[in-house]
Amino acid sequence: MTLRLVVAILVLASALLAFPAALAQRHVVGGRDEAIDLPFGKDNWDMRELEQDPVKLVKVTAVKVRLSEGDRDVRFVKFVLEFQRDLTVRDTEWGGVRPQPPFLFRFQDENGVTLASETGSYDSVFVGLQGRRVQMVLPLPDSPVVRTVEGLSDPGRAGGSLTLVQVDLPVTLRTKKVVVDLKPSGS
Repeated sequence: MTLRLVVAILVLASALLAFPAALAQRHVVGGRDEAIDLPFGKDNWDMRELEQDPVKLVKVTAVKVRLSEGDRDVRFVKFVLEFQRDLTVRDTEWGGVRPQPPFLFRFQDENGVTLASETGSYDSVFVGLQGRRVQMVLPLPDSPVVRTVEGLSDPGRAGGSLTLVQVDLPVTLRTKKVVVDLKPSGS
């Protein structure tokens, strides 16, 4: 009786683990990512922080995916990093119960003003040993939306009131540069 119960639980658990992956694959149009040019141009990505100890940048790929027929494309950037040495207890920004990449991506306009900040997530198993590689995925911000002053009415005209006209522009339309920094300690 106990053996049958254990087998039934194992069969049910394996089916539940496989179902979300099969469901996700079924909804991707074409079944794979489509490579695209790096948004904002490669020269406008300051990725020096991805070359600092303990990692080096191996590959950067921008991709878009359409999850289902009626949906819009989801765009993101994949980074492959390779560990140049084993991580130690001093590398606290890399560790933790649920490791997350210690990088903050700042999307800036032409004046260096940060319009949005995003963090990446691992798209692979994290193994902090020398020579091992890890893939990090960064979603590109479609929203939030930035409100900007587009124009002012003439205050010298009759009534003399000042009217602000605001236009909603997606962050990706205003971004001129992306800067990669380490996350502040404790975040």
